[in-house]
Amino acid sequence: SLTEAWREVSISQRILWIDNEHPTEEHWPMGIQWHRDMGHRVIGVLPLIVGDNILGFMGPCFATAVPPTESRLRQCMTFAQQAALALQ
Repeated sequence: SLTEAWREVSISQRILWIDNEHPTEEHWPMGIQWHRDMGHRVIGVLPLIVGDNILGFMGPCFATAVPPTESRLRQCMTFAQQAALALQ
């Protein structure tokens, strides 16, 4: 079944940031402990979009509780766009 994070990203087509230390219902419940074990504090959910089609999402993970800088965010979005095109 679809997660709340997937539903939200699919509808809004924008990035969702998940704080793994204080997860909300959008976080995939089975992933919380896995991300903790890996040292991830913030997880991004970036939609992979080509035209009007959402192919999936990319989930960059960060070890700090601070969301990435604008520069890092642009890098992630560029990578997500390239990944979407490659998948298409």
